[in-house]
Amino acid sequence: VLVEHGKITALENTGVLQAPAHAVRINCAECTLLPGLIDSHVHLGAAGVAPWKPRLPTVPETAEAFLYAGVTTVLVASHHLSREIELAELGAKGEALTPHLFLAGQGLSPKHGHPVPISQALLPWPLSSIFPWFHRTADTPKEAIEAVQQTAAECHPPFFKIFYDAIPPGSPHLDRDILSVSVKSAKDLGMRPVVH
Repeated sequence: VLVEHGKITALENTGVLQAPAHAVRINCAECTLLPGLIDSHVHLGAAGVAPWKPRLPTVPETAEAFLYAGVTTVLVASHHLSREIELAELGAKGEALTPHLFLAGQGLSPKHGHPVPISQALLPWPLSSIFPWFHRTADTPKEAIEAVQQTAAECHPPFFKIFYDAIPPGSPHLDRDILSVSVKSAKDLGMRPVVH
């Protein structure tokens, strides 16, 4: 495998590839070479610890942990923090150690819908009372359009997260009209909708 300026430029069977004289050779006879893995549902704001041992996450540490595990690209499935936006920008410029971060906005859900009930059940007080503030909600098509526009105006992520499911069963979920207008609005503004 020949790597030049951080990119694979040639791949051949052992003994076939002629590397430039100035190349640094790394013997990987005992190694396994894999492409970078992709995780398409990540929350950098979650510490990845058991709910009964809560601690506030450090977004850069969480991002670095993905790299350590071989994950080089992640879809941040709903982000709330300016730290995530800043880290994505720094990573894109090569100024931070992070996977390629694709953000999906703050996420749109119905009032009191997923992920609020689950998060309130798992998080200790006072975090459980603060968590609902981090989500955009819509109970009408007009509110949905405004929420999509607000996300686009704030950071225009490449993806737009929509919570459609009802978790736990019986909790509120978006009706089909709100889902449809959310998807259309996101596409109209150049964001790819992803639906939970």
